[in-house]
Amino acid sequence: MRQFLTRKPVLLLLAVLLVLLMVWGVRGYSHWREAEALRVARDKFELQPGIAVRTDFRGGLPEGIEKPFRPLGWSSPREFQDEVLVYLSTFRPELITEARELYSFETLEELVLGETTRPPSFSDAELTWLGDLPNLKKLTFFNCQLTDKTLPVIAQLTSLTELKFQGCSDLQGEQLTELASLTNLKKLDLGQHHDPSNVWKLACDLPQLELLLFDGSSHYSGSDFYLTDEHLADLEHDLNLNYLPAAGLKISDKSIPKLNHLPLLLSLDLTNSKVTADSLKSLTNLRELQHLRISGLPVTDDSLAMLAHTPELNSLFAGETLITDEGLKQIQHCPRLRSLGIGRTRCTGEGFADLQMSLLSSLHLYECPVTSAGMQAIGNLPQIESVSLNRIDTTPKGLFENFRPDHAVQLQLTGIELSPETAASLAGIPYLVSLGLFGASAEDGSIAKLAAARDLTTLNLGQVHVTVSDLESIAGMPKLTHLNLNNSELEDAHLEPISRMTGMKELSINGNPITDAGAKHLASLKNLTVLNAINTKLSDAAIESLLQMTSLQQVSLQETEITDSGLKKLKDALSNAPSRRDIEEELRQQLR
Repeated sequence: MRQFLTRKPVLLLLAVLLVLLMVWGVRGYSHWREAEALRVARDKFELQPGIAVRTDFRGGLPEGIEKPFRPLGWSSPREFQDEVLVYLSTFRPELITEARELYSFETLEELVLGETTRPPSFSDAELTWLGDLPNLKKLTFFNCQLTDKTLPVIAQLTSLTELKFQGCSDLQGEQLTELASLTNLKKLDLGQHHDPSNVWKLACDLPQLELLLFDGSSHYSGSDFYLTDEHLADLEHDLNLNYLPAAGLKISDKSIPKLNHLPLLLSLDLTNSKVTADSLKSLTNLRELQHLRISGLPVTDDSLAMLAHTPELNSLFAGETLITDEGLKQIQHCPRLRSLGIGRTRCTGEGFADLQMSLLSSLHLYECPVTSAGMQAIGNLPQIESVSLNRIDTTPKGLFENFRPDHAVQLQLTGIELSPETAASLAGIPYLVSLGLFGASAEDGSIAKLAAARDLTTLNLGQVHVTVSDLESIAGMPKLTHLNLNNSELEDAHLEPISRMTGMKELSINGNPITDAGAKHLASLKNLTVLNAINTKLSDAAIESLLQMTSLQQVSLQETEITDSGLKKLKDALSNAPSRRDIEEELRQQLR
């Protein structure tokens, strides 16, 4: 008994040491696992110790990484302690708490909150910490439950250079002027419709602002936001805006002189405004203006003669105007014009026969009379790359016979009547690399004639009735790599000829009743990188056929009978391949 008592302290000491050793071993093993997990993650995302970390919570843990793994930060081992967080993207508010525990947000430079495909998140109460980001430069909100209460918090972020709101429908914008403190802000995208008075007042308070966007469009198409003469009347000092925030400004002649306070203006849309032809001459004072749309205005030939003196103008769209063939001659004096759109004017077909524009690369004509001489002149333009003819009468015999460019060109013909004779003429155009026939009314045998176009790489037959025989002919085109057959009444039998187009890289068959049996034909397309099969009858049984496309990188399968389980199977199989990284997020969006 005495010997045991004398040994008891020794045994207790040994027990304590053993426990400490076990704890040290478990902790060491945990650190080893964490280090290994981090190294695997670094290899996957090409990160290196000691550099700024970009973290995205959307995908969860990297594949093959088990917990404990902290995707945001690291407290051990020491070799990784010098990281700083510069970028964070998440749609889950609760993860912000974890992020703030792992990292100091003082180094954060770019923050993306919310997601367009997720339910609304991030309310005002969950964003009170925003004001504690002294170095934040870019802030984006997607589908967040924001109200004007958050604007004063954002106003504290004086380092911001870019601010974007998308899908934040609760944001009324009545307190937009709170953002006037953002003196470094260069780009502002408000996403939704707001009171134009508040928006314009904010723009005037931010003279350094360069880009002002609405509804996510840099051209403001379809926007409900309009500037008026009353808004521009208050403009008394120069602004740095490159773009005006509207399509079709509701302004009149008296506002045109005010545009001189926008010396850096690059793009101006006056479509359907109240501006008259006489006032357009003042636009020549905008020395940086590059893009101008004047459709729906009473523009005359004399007006175009004045606009020709705008030194940097390289894009002009003048539809539904009063210009004639003489006006076309005046346009040719624009020294830098590269893109021209004309439609519903008083120009005759002969007017295009005199086109001599050395820099013009893109020409869009709609509802204009075009002659064979006009097409010949267009083909002779030395820099022409793209010609778009919308609802043009193509029935005149030999319309394309003399269209003979000496370099690669794209030709888009929308809503035309396609006869076998016209198709044969198109196929004979030299250097034709892309042909669009969207919505064409094709006579029997017309599509087959296109097979003679030996240089064609891209063919758009969307909303064109195509037969199996037509596709048999097209299958022999040696260079065809991009084919659009959306809404072309295809059935499974139509895909059999396509299965022989082994050089195909992009295929679109949206809106056709294709089934799993048809998908089996596609399995032979080993070089296909992009497949669009939205609104088809494909089901989970088609997954095996899709997996045989060994080069597939992007796939769209919305509005099909494929289940979430099938999509997950496809994602898991394809996202592991290094050459198929693009497909993981694409399918993840569809799973949502």
